[in-house]
Amino acid sequence: MKFEHCLFGYDDGHRLLASSFPLGNEISLLTELSDLAPGTVFGNSKGYWTGVPVPSIGCYALMFTWPAPEMSRPGCVWTHALFIKPALFECLDDLLVLKSLFVRPSGINNLAFYKQPLNVNIEMLSANDESAINNDVVQELILSLYEKNNKQIDIVTPGEIDGALFAVWSQQWPRLRRNLRFQTAVSIVSQTSRSVRFDVSVSMAKSHKPNYSIKKYDSNWIIAAVNDISNRSNSSRGELRNFLWVYGQDVQRQRGSFRPLIEINIINKRCRNDDAEALIDLVIEAFPERNNGVRLKQDLMDGKLASPLQAELIRLIITNGLTEKNGFPRLTESGIDNLANFWPVRSEEIFKLIDSLIFSGESSWARVFDRIIDLIQTVDFWVLSNGYSRVREYVIKNRPDFLIQLHKQLDAESLITLIPFVTIELTEVSDFIACAIKRDNTDLVNILFKKCPEDISEQTIKSLDKNDINIASVWVQGLIRRPEFLLRAKVLSLVSRKSLLYMLADSLGWLSSSVKNAGIAPWREGIYAIEDLSESESEIFDCFLISLAIISNDGEGLRVVEFAYDKIHSKMLRSKLSLRGEEFLSPFLPDLGWFSNWDLAYRFRLAITKAYVRHNWPTGSYAALAKDKKGRKMLSEVASSIDGAQKYHDALFT
Repeated sequence: MKFEHCLFGYDDGHRLLASSFPLGNEISLLTELSDLAPGTVFGNSKGYWTGVPVPSIGCYALMFTWPAPEMSRPGCVWTHALFIKPALFECLDDLLVLKSLFVRPSGINNLAFYKQPLNVNIEMLSANDESAINNDVVQELILSLYEKNNKQIDIVTPGEIDGALFAVWSQQWPRLRRNLRFQTAVSIVSQTSRSVRFDVSVSMAKSHKPNYSIKKYDSNWIIAAVNDISNRSNSSRGELRNFLWVYGQDVQRQRGSFRPLIEINIINKRCRNDDAEALIDLVIEAFPERNNGVRLKQDLMDGKLASPLQAELIRLIITNGLTEKNGFPRLTESGIDNLANFWPVRSEEIFKLIDSLIFSGESSWARVFDRIIDLIQTVDFWVLSNGYSRVREYVIKNRPDFLIQLHKQLDAESLITLIPFVTIELTEVSDFIACAIKRDNTDLVNILFKKCPEDISEQTIKSLDKNDINIASVWVQGLIRRPEFLLRAKVLSLVSRKSLLYMLADSLGWLSSSVKNAGIAPWREGIYAIEDLSESESEIFDCFLISLAIISNDGEGLRVVEFAYDKIHSKMLRSKLSLRGEEFLSPFLPDLGWFSNWDLAYRFRLAITKAYVRHNWPTGSYAALAKDKKGRKMLSEVASSIDGAQKYHDALFT
């Protein structure tokens, strides 16, 4: 690397003696700074340091001034100035290595060295310095730079501040480094008349014990900063210094950000449960503007900093609207992913965050909300979310499939609370319903019948048909109390056993008004059901079916009539029809008066024939009702006596 440099000294006045490049308009300022500082006491020190930025030539000027007693004029000095490009401040961990580049001239006639640039292998430079660093002086420097208004440091011995100053300077991030103005000349007079206002200047202590040796400063941030310097390595930056270099890049107030950044770093390493609010307050106070501390705010949001506090930090930011006021950015994808590390270990913070997202109502957080919901859909959710009813309701409302996953863990009361928030149809979640109907809870019956009556009706019938002993009786009772759902062809067609149809008809009151209003359609498939009834029960059921077929207005009873007519008619002719069967049929047969009503079979034939005429059923079907010649003759006699039935009469003899 090439360094430009120059030498100042006495030659008929203090002036520039040699330079490797033109200094332009800055020559006047640099000449002043290179001259002996007023009131300087060298003591046993070799000299003192001065550092100032020189923007017009795009460099930082670091100078070392030696006393020059060999010159004829008293108070003469030599000053070697090294010009440092800003980029170098980003490369060097320890600025102490620059000391080795300063060379005292041997005389006024030996100036060639200063007229050519220095070519230096930076990697070969070492920070070997025998001078010890006084931590008390380090502390005073830190206080002076970052807290106190007084920029002057009192010391006992000239030169004792040098090592501490380079250490404090090295601790700074690049932008701070290249703007630091300092001079280590120990002066016994005020230097307020100088054209440069130094950030650090030195004066001789009035006693042999300066203030820093009397009282220690015990603030945590001071301790952390001093420890970082005490434990420094010449070869690399420490943890604190890395932190400062990363997050000092985009802060607006440079020295004013030093203390809050260290305090944030302390919280970052500590991360107590009660630190989140203090951390937010600290960031808002130190970096209130949107474009101030952008990376710091982003990393706090994303959990790269203060990771255990991420969920609580986001909650506080949302609750207080800080994304708009103070420029806290949105989470990145990696930030959202980091939240996964909190579940379920820090479930409390996650639920508080979700609750805040719900309360905020900000649609811009929907992506974050969806990802968090994905995260918490685990078997632990219900137990861990106790006390967060709004979260439970919102999760179920937005992710109804989650309820389906959870239902086996929940008690009936919890299901009752959450089912109203389910926004999807439960048609495709038969497992949920199959599990629900095993719960003996009337309230659950009522709410699910209200929510999905068709699905509950079908599942209840399926379970009954399979003789599922686990189905709770309240579901059967609930279904029977709702004939509008039970008496549907889609439901009753699921029954494969006549015994179940018999039980349902009996529970409904057989030919009750609801059954008659529903007609034969829901029951007609019953003729194909497995016959598992006794003979008497089977007869009763047949009479029930054919009664519905006779009175139904929809013409859906033809197959029932074809199936049951001959069996019932034959029993009537032989007076073998049970009293119960007669009670079913008689009210729906033609009334022939007291004298003729005794002939139940005749009345039955009349009712059936009139049904054929009313519904215009096929003539071939009518002709096939009777199985023998006598039966066909009886039907023909009835058909010949009824208007519109002539075609059925004719069909019997075709």
